[in-house]
Amino acid sequence: MKATDKVEIGSTGLQVTRLGLGGVALSGAPPATDPEQKTSETEATHLIHRSLDVGINYLDTAPMYGVGQSEVRYGQALHGVERNRYVLSTKVGRVLDPVEPGRPEMAWSFDFSRQGAIRSFETSLERLGLD
Repeated sequence: MKATDKVEIGSTGLQVTRLGLGGVALSGAPPATDPEQKTSETEATHLIHRSLDVGINYLDTAPMYGVGQSEVRYGQALHGVERNRYVLSTKVGRVLDPVEPGRPEMAWSFDFSRQGAIRSFETSLERLGLD
């Protein structure tokens, strides 16, 4: 068994590699690969591209990873990459809201209601810049 062997997710028809690339350390927020040194945007993009180059096609992120920055970085790195080269997952029910009204700082919370799930999905797509 190799890390780049592919398996189907349930009965979806989606084939993903046994090893995936998680986005928490790519977000630029602690904990990163080295808690004393944040992962730069350039390093995150390089790692995403290198993972695809060696055959890893499963990429994972979430709104709470770097308070949205993991999704932003994945979106930037995947812009222009053929869609059939990767399977990307994020989390539903995690929403971002301003810490204080009118301030740019965001905080995440859980909202598994119908509206929360829809909002989570739509805002993830906006941060990713992907369809």
